[in-house]
Amino acid sequence: VFAPAMGSAVVGRKVPCVVVLNFSPGLTAAARLFVQAPGALPKWINHGYSAAERKEVYDIGGLLAVSSVILQRDLLTGNLHPSKIDGIVVWDAHRLDETRPETFIVR
Repeated sequence: VFAPAMGSAVVGRKVPCVVVLNFSPGLTAAARLFVQAPGALPKWINHGYSAAERKEVYDIGGLLAVSSVILQRDLLTGNLHPSKIDGIVVWDAHRLDETRPETFIVR
């Protein structure tokens, strides 16, 4: 999902914030075989980051692989405002149903 109104006009942030959901570490390792450009692979945001650290990473932007549980929590607590998200990529989106957190996030 990409939408210009979702935040690409945010002043002061030069790098779009694109969130990748359901992208496993194994997929990242496989992608390294094909991708040569630095920064083209997603940065992993996991439980090892504090809420403040995640907020900093979101503010910087880039291609971010975030667990759906963490992203859902950050959206609900205001740690990440939806207007800062320029795009969402959902890996294996065809497997989602109404009970998955990814469905909430995309809505």
